[in-house]
Amino acid sequence: ARERGCEPTAAQLEAAIAKLAEDARAEPRYRGLPLEKLLEAQGYTLVSLQRSRVFRAKVALDLLAQQLHPDATLRAEVAADPAGAAARAGARRRLGVIFVRALDPPNALIPRSFQAAEAHLLQVLERLAKQPFAEVARIETEDPGSKPQGGDFGWHHRASERLPELVLDAGFRQANGEVSKPLRGPDGVYLVKVLDVEPEPDEATLLQRLRTRHAQELQAQI
Repeated sequence: ARERGCEPTAAQLEAAIAKLAEDARAEPRYRGLPLEKLLEAQGYTLVSLQRSRVFRAKVALDLLAQQLHPDATLRAEVAADPAGAAARAGARRRLGVIFVRALDPPNALIPRSFQAAEAHLLQVLERLAKQPFAEVARIETEDPGSKPQGGDFGWHHRASERLPELVLDAGFRQANGEVSKPLRGPDGVYLVKVLDVEPEPDEATLLQRLRTRHAQELQAQI
């Protein structure tokens, strides 16, 4: 990145920090927390973050991605595969999930069979007609990462790598506010709710999201 002139300037580092703050405000689990508090939890201050080699390297990778993937190249990528580009970087959905572990046959660690887990979630589904999703999810979901957020998994593209395919499929087929029937996965059973729907992004946003994915791929290669 340095050889290509991608060593970030002070202004570019400040812009990257501003983008971090914007992304944090859009993330449900961080809503209401200033960036300084989030950085403090990770052992950083705004000043130490700017000096961090890891952060500077990430900004340099983003600058390199801008050189390697200019708008004209990204437009050609979209034209060659519009559906794929939309799945990777198009409109997002914010998904809530209640997950219950299951195993056939059950054991001491996982006491529910798949049939029992599905029956339990049918009862949970009835409760959701009367109680807020987040309130029920904080009690019922067995996913430790999303439990404190009331099952809120945040925003996802259709081709997200952060959720199982059956969850994404349900989340992108359902209407806003709709809750799925119990969905059987390899390790348990899910209820999926569409918490919010994002409109289709404009071209500039779509291209920037594709460029960000390319930067992440470049980082993985390195």
